[in-house]
Amino acid sequence: MMDVMTQMKPGLVVIMTLGGEGAFIGRGTERKRVSCPKVEVVDTVGAGDCFVGTFAYQLGHLLEKKTFAECSMDELAEMVRAGCAASSYSVQFRGGCEKYPEKLMCCVCCHTRNTDICILDQVPYKRVSTIS
Repeated sequence: MMDVMTQMKPGLVVIMTLGGEGAFIGRGTERKRVSCPKVEVVDTVGAGDCFVGTFAYQLGHLLEKKTFAECSMDELAEMVRAGCAASSYSVQFRGGCEKYPEKLMCCVCCHTRNTDICILDQVPYKRVSTIS
């Protein structure tokens, strides 16, 4: 699926979340696997939201310095790693986590028209959300 999507639109970044296994990133022919911290899962409610919010927050800060096209795969991987860490924290609480430590607080504070990111969530359902 990732190969098809990255071939359909040059420059598209595809992020596939894999639950407790981390995430997979693809752009063009580049691929990168990111692991997540191993934790005892209590409830997965809100984990995807936590991942996307943290990723978007990190991306917003990076876009203050450069364009999305200038972001390296290593920079994308760091943002995905932050999302994985935040969602790993969130699954340790029943019903989601009402309050996160300041270190993990997320506010989506960016909006850019030139961003092409597709986040696929395979666990527990397949759904696609696009940030653009």
